[in-house]
Amino acid sequence: MVTTVFPVLIRLAGILMSAVLSVGSISAPAAIGSTVTDGSKTDVVVSSADETTNGSFPDNPSMTLPQTIVDSIPDDATTISETLAKLSDGTVRNVETGETVTDPSVVGTSTQPPDPLDRTDGQKFIPVSVSRVREAMSSSESGSGSVRTAALYDNTYGAYWGTKNGTSAFFNADGSLFVQQASRVIDVSEYQGDVNWTKVKQSGVQGAIIRIGYAWDNGFDAKAVRNITWCKRLGISFGIYLYSYAYDVDTASAEGANVAALLKEAGVSASDLSYPIYYDLEDWTWNDSNDKPIHVPPTSTTTYEAMISAWYKELNSAGYTNLGVYSYTSRLNGVLKSSSIWSKTTWVAQHGGTNEFTGFTSNSRGWQYTDRGSVSGISGSVDFSAFGNKTYIPACNGNCYYFKNSISGGKADKTVRYGKGSDTVLVGDWDGDGVDTLAVRR
Repeated sequence: MVTTVFPVLIRLAGILMSAVLSVGSISAPAAIGSTVTDGSKTDVVVSSADETTNGSFPDNPSMTLPQTIVDSIPDDATTISETLAKLSDGTVRNVETGETVTDPSVVGTSTQPPDPLDRTDGQKFIPVSVSRVREAMSSSESGSGSVRTAALYDNTYGAYWGTKNGTSAFFNADGSLFVQQASRVIDVSEYQGDVNWTKVKQSGVQGAIIRIGYAWDNGFDAKAVRNITWCKRLGISFGIYLYSYAYDVDTASAEGANVAALLKEAGVSASDLSYPIYYDLEDWTWNDSNDKPIHVPPTSTTTYEAMISAWYKELNSAGYTNLGVYSYTSRLNGVLKSSSIWSKTTWVAQHGGTNEFTGFTSNSRGWQYTDRGSVSGISGSVDFSAFGNKTYIPACNGNCYYFKNSISGGKADKTVRYGKGSDTVLVGDWDGDGVDTLAVRR
């Protein structure tokens, strides 16, 4: 019996062993419905972002601008839907009337935060300053825009699907590559109703990110267990997300423990997850019946760093290591601008023709590019994302080893073929220098 040392440095033996033994080969999905090859448009004209956003919200090209914003709404307020704005003191007003909003489904109660999707009827909305909305209104010819849905294989806002290195790929409107070896992924919640997952799979959807819930101690999203069950039954790759209402380390820990408990209850093991469990960090509102803030989002980057660490710790201790942060570009460039947070961010929302987030550190990444997707099996619209690799990873035939440049779960950053398929993998500090290396025994 011969033991051959394979000189690859690793951070932690146990974690690398987990990655080596549990991460399968990364195959390139077929280029379904592609209209371009290697970034060059061939037989399709895709509208530019400028053409489709006239009369619509900045950062929300599927949303229409309000008819007016009353003078009592200050420029430093933040729009949280097409008709609602949150003022600096946390109160919520109707932008067209200036009236205070006290509806519990929008602002919450003294003991319960609102479902964040209620105020937009299930649509994703990226918060934008009132000043930017006023600028868009003044530059718009009509003051209103039309709403168009995006097909699964193209995007009416400029970004588009094609091929790269013989694999499905997704491109920015200017032709620059976002990812190759790409998969078409949707994210779903109870607002998509009873999804016909058989039709969804047949339509070409290759993955789903399922909302497990929001905040802590609120139970499941009403369709979470059903969505998880069907994805497992049909072999659809899936991940999970939780919308956060945490405002300190204790509440972030509570959210992490809550996610772990819900996943256990739903029968989801770490090995079931092809995509990460995402911590959805956005600007939120939680007021009482008099529209007085009960809690407010953190304004400190260091607080967010500590919260994310606490959330990760709870899930790691429950055996879930494939984790990530999700947010939108403007927030990631604001209070979430941190090398620590960016290193965990692998899924970003930016609705339009270009993904402007420059902080990706992992090869594997995702872009939620529209909230107005249309796919067979779902009544109404759904968010579309493109997930894949920035740098091409060759398919591995034989005995393959998978490596990441960080101590985290998820797809590999590097794939190496070495030895024979029958080799036994060993990890150890063979020469006592404090650095573990791989070895194979045959």
